[in-house]
Order: sequence, then C-alpha cells, then structure tokens
Amino acid sequence: MLHLHNKFLEEVRSYFPHLEIIGGLPKSNVINDDLLPKLLIMDDLMSEMFRDPQMADLFTRLSRHNSVSLVFTTQNYFDSGHSKTIVRQCNVQVIFENPMDKVLTRSIGNTIVPKQPDFLNNCFDSLRHFFPLEKYPYILIDGNSNKNMNGIMFRSSIFPDQANNIKPICFFVNSHYIKKR
Repeated sequence: MLHLHNKFLEEVRSYFPHLEIIGGLPKSNVINDDLLPKLLIMDDLMSEMFRDPQMADLFTRLSRHNSVSLVFTTQNYFDSGHSKTIVRQCNVQVIFENPMDKVLTRSIGNTIVPKQPDFLNNCFDSLRHFFPLEKYPYILIDGNSNKNMNGIMFRSSIFPDQANNIKPICFFVNSHYIKKR
C-alpha cells in the first residue's frame, strides 16, 4: 500500500513540482512566507484541527488575507472546540451519504434549509433510486456567494465519466414546500 501511495505522490509531483508534504497541522510561517497562492489539504486531522485555536484563525482570517485555499476532511461534522467556527467558514462542503446516520444528514440539511430539514436525506434517496450502482453517493453544497452557478447550491456527479463527459445532477429547494406536521 505504501508503494502505491509513493507512486501517486511521484505522479502528483510531476504536475506540481513545488508540492510540499508536511505532517500535522500547518504552521503560520508556512502560510505567511511569501505571496504565492497556496492550497492546504488537511486530511485526518479533525481532532487536532478542531482543538487548536490557531486553526480557527487560519480559517477566519489568515487564509483570506494570504491567498490560501483550504481543504479538510472530517469524519465528524459536529465536534466540540472550534468546529462550528471552522465549518461556518467553508464555502463548499461535500457530504457523503451515511445510511447509518440520517439524523446527522438531517441536522446538516436543517442548518442550510430550515424549512425543509429532510432536504439532504431526500436528495440522497433520489441518488440511490436513480443511480443504484453509485458506490459513494455525495452532495456538493456550494455556499459561495460569488459562484457562477447562481441558484444551484446542491450538486452531485460533478466529475467526468470514463468518456470524459460531465453530467451533473442538481437539486433545487422547493420554495412552495409546506412541512407536514
């Protein structure tokens, strides 16, 4: 497995020769050392990130003033510490379906579409129904106010298929929806 990982990194470095891999959370000197735009990907650092007050500062202030784009993965959307601040700063979120925890998906949906708390679960139900062979259904939630796709906040299937075609799936909130009691 390590061999495949190293091979992948070599290939990525052939496209991005300035790629730097750092173990652990980024330090502020890495962000402030020059004016070049940066992409920081933090994978599997949820506990450390949500408990480090400097990470909230990175997401709220440093990234915006230093041309830094941030990507982080988490297994637990709602955590203690600074998670709420960090999650609120994210312009784009990708949520994968977890059939074992529809309450979590409902909570996320309720924060975005409070009049339709089951909206995200209904989107996942539609994906499962119409695309039963999809192994890892996901929904991209685009909360960026400067986006070109105005009004299309919820999307899936955004990557090219084997034939290099992109056939996105878009979900729209029904403004006439009335929640049954």
